[in-house]
Amino acid sequence: MRKNVVFAGHDFKFLNGFIGFVRAQGWNVSIDRWFRHSRHNWLYSMYQLQRADVIFCEWGLGNAVWYGRNKRPGQLLVVRVHAQEVRGGYLSKVPKDKVDMFIFVSEHVRRTALSKGMVYAHNSLVIPNAVDTSAFALPKDRDASKAVAMVGYVPKAKRLDLALDLIIALREKAPEYRLILKGKRPEELKWLMLRTEEVGFFENQKARIHSEQLLESRAVEFSGFSSDMPTFYRSVGNIISLSDYESFHLGLAEGAASGATPTILRWEGSEDLYPSDWICGSLEEMVERIIRSSDCPNNHAIEWVRHRYDVSIVYEQLINLMDRVV
Repeated sequence: MRKNVVFAGHDFKFLNGFIGFVRAQGWNVSIDRWFRHSRHNWLYSMYQLQRADVIFCEWGLGNAVWYGRNKRPGQLLVVRVHAQEVRGGYLSKVPKDKVDMFIFVSEHVRRTALSKGMVYAHNSLVIPNAVDTSAFALPKDRDASKAVAMVGYVPKAKRLDLALDLIIALREKAPEYRLILKGKRPEELKWLMLRTEEVGFFENQKARIHSEQLLESRAVEFSGFSSDMPTFYRSVGNIISLSDYESFHLGLAEGAASGATPTILRWEGSEDLYPSDWICGSLEEMVERIIRSSDCPNNHAIEWVRHRYDVSIVYEQLINLMDRVV
């Protein structure tokens, strides 16, 4: 008898590959796509609820609250948590006694949730994000070594200001370095444009790009949103992470899988996820690491990600969990 699973949430960008994998394993898969964190088609959700053996909530937001309150006896509820649910307090609204397993993408987010009483130790574990490493195994462009990419530079907490400081410092040593900003621009995000502080921050960074000498002459390139990240990474020799906080930073892991040299300005939990030699304590250390990195592609980074975060490893952990709870 085929098992039925409904995936519920507003954003599946981190889970689309796994959903396809579950279908290939013979499960009947349904999608309950929510409009926002807490808005959905109530009748459609109720219809999916009646059919499901397993409910898989991607993000612990309003979807997890609703399914937690309405799940039926015998159904299994899995909630996958990133970071905003914990930072914003959303996870505390989820009825934790009704959740069979909370999956966290990193240990430091799980620790925080446990310290706040949002989950129990016995029904929470860590399974990281997955990287399709084979998809990123493409040759590098000839001039990739001097390209430094920041994948996702909004909101403010991603620290575009520090990225500009970094590329200035690099260009003082070698003017061939350039910064590539990948992802949607601030003006493309309606929610961000409603926040005065965010708008002001990005206007200031835009002014810097147009006024500071070392940021001129194509030093900063805006590359819009694209789903074809493997092709994008062919032109990238260095991938950076400067955020105030992250749950996992998938873009960094994907860049490393492509052979770009990963360089992190330490954020809480980064040492749980990545090797210590990728992590720096200051911008000055980041500059030194990037200048020293001569390997393009960086085969050490490729192998490190492949052995820990490849889809063959992570998907197996997730599907085994679903089979076990059923």
